[in-house]
This record gives sequence, structure tokens and C-alpha cells, in this order.
Amino acid sequence: MNYSARGPRELMLFLLLGLLIGGYQTDGFPYYVILSILILLLAFIRYTLTINDDQIVYKIFCFSIPVHYKIVIPNEIERMIFKRYGWATKGVSIKLHKGLSIRVAKFTPKGIFDQLEKFSREKGVAIEKTKDYLILEKMERK
Repeated sequence: MNYSARGPRELMLFLLLGLLIGGYQTDGFPYYVILSILILLLAFIRYTLTINDDQIVYKIFCFSIPVHYKIVIPNEIERMIFKRYGWATKGVSIKLHKGLSIRVAKFTPKGIFDQLEKFSREKGVAIEKTKDYLILEKMERK
């Protein structure tokens, strides 16, 4: 199943607007241009996660150009930590034996957490659920 999320576009565009309204200084002009380009690129980041029978595929795109691509098989996963991000947002941190962890939060369509839990149970990957996550899970069932 395919899931997708996008970066904090509104926040990044607000920062860019504030930077542009603040005005440029003549001695710091190159830094303003570099920072403006960086903020603009970060505003259009999109993440996709595909859960297959035997692997998880994680991709990061910027303007539909693939920036990062990672295929994770169950042997590479140390554990999955289900936790709360923000006030009422569920999320998963996929800890790998080697490399950076994969953070999964605010992906659509709903059901990604059930699929990740099912994947980890089928493949024998350790699951850890925080107290806050269990509270959110209980509230969702009501």
C-alpha cells in the first residue's frame, strides 16, 4: 500500500515571506539568496512510504525529483517505536541497525499504523508502544 505526506509547506512559505519582507542587506545579500532558495526547496518536499509483503520503500521528493530512496527489509529493522508526535498525532519511528531512523507521521491515507504493526508482527520485528500512543489508540477506538 502507498502512503504519502508533505513537509510543512505553509510554515516554510511564511518564513520565506518574512525573510522577503524583512528586506535584504547589501553585505549579507548572498546569504539571503541562499537561505531563500533553501526555504523554497524545503517547502515542496514530499514523502512516500510503500509497504510491500517483504520490504518497506521510503522515498523523499522535491518538486517531483527523487532526493532520497531507501529500501528496508525486515532484517535491517531493529524495532518500531509507536509514539505520539504533537498533541494528537500518532507516529512511528523505524529504528534501523545501520543508518538513520525513518520517521512516519502525518501520512495519508489513514491505516498506515495498522499496516506497519501488521508488517512488524508478520516479520518478527520488535514493537514498542509508548504510554501516550496507547492513550491515542484507545481514544481512536471510542
